[in-house]
Amino acid sequence: MVCVRNVKEKLLEELYGKTALREMERQKELAHARDLAAIRKGEDVPAQPAPSTGSATEIERRSLLLAEYKAATKTISNRQIYEARNSRIHKPEFYTWRNGTLPAHSATSINFERFLREKRPPQSR
Repeated sequence: MVCVRNVKEKLLEELYGKTALREMERQKELAHARDLAAIRKGEDVPAQPAPSTGSATEIERRSLLLAEYKAATKTISNRQIYEARNSRIHKPEFYTWRNGTLPAHSATSINFERFLREKRPPQSR
């Protein structure tokens, strides 16, 4: 049985890269240490800024959906997907969807996710 944590780590590594993941982890640890120091001093802990991209769970869900599609159709590159005639998505929309900034309720997201779930092989234009 495949461990969900390993799949999640691999998807995040593929999405962001090893170096970026290490830096993100280091930044979390530093922020946590600063918060603890502020609490010990009796100061208020500053609120965390909102991320500029979609939520981590939405990004993970979309990455998992994309990985399942690639495995089922033996599609290697993202380019084959966003250039496919039947995917009905363009390159900039694809990357905004993948980064979680394209709203889940948009027609583009709904249609593209249906395409991925149905696991239709990409047809070249």
